Amino acid sequence: MAEHDKAVAAHPKVEAITAFYIHLSVFLVVIGILVAVNLVTTTNWWVQYPFLAGGSAYSDMLWLSSGGCLHS
Repeated sequence: MAEHDKAVAAHPKVEAITAFYIHLSVFLVVIGILVAVNLVTTTNWWVQYPFLAGGSAYSDMLWLSSGGCLHS
């Protein structure tokens, strides 16, 4: 297989991994903001619920972007 063909074949996986890291970065920023809001506004700790829900969604996204296999 020529180098160009390998690059074309790898393009969808590279896009999926790039999208995962972009979404993960946004998720971490949002969780950081929610932690700050939680600390400032109330003594009840509620921020773990959005963290757990989002974390499970992102673990699914990692699984799908890796093609269902997390090792090479």
